Amino acid sequence: MIFWLDDVLLPRFSLILILMRVQAISTRDHKYGKLKPAEDSFLCQKNIFCVADGITRDPTTPIDFGNLSKEELLKNYPNPSPAKIAADLCCQSFIKYCQKNPDPKSALVFANEKIKELNHKKNPYPDYLVNDFWACTAVLAE
Repeated sequence: MIFWLDDVLLPRFSLILILMRVQAISTRDHKYGKLKPAEDSFLCQKNIFCVADGITRDPTTPIDFGNLSKEELLKNYPNPSPAKIAADLCCQSFIKYCQKNPDPKSALVFANEKIKELNHKKNPYPDYLVNDFWACTAVLAE
């Protein structure tokens, strides 16, 4: 079951987690709404969970950002975002590893290796501005 939550308060979010068997969840960016795709992931299975925040990329627009609207800045933003792909892969890899080997530290190394492989395959020549690494930060536990 996958949930999209828009403008949800934390107490209500906690209630959802208590009442339902949530396997995946994602929220829209509150600052940009539907102008920018969701870049966060959450997976939970049994006593294993991972929450990943995809690292937002710089817009592929002219250098003079000051005179552009949000719409103009984000019109070329990738969808799906590479940050979302990395966040999803992190959560999926962590959960998959922990189901077979209950070692969170090794599972984190495994998830990082999967993201490294993704970057080698899909983004072999990053320029660290427009084509930066596909990446995320994460909190995980088993």
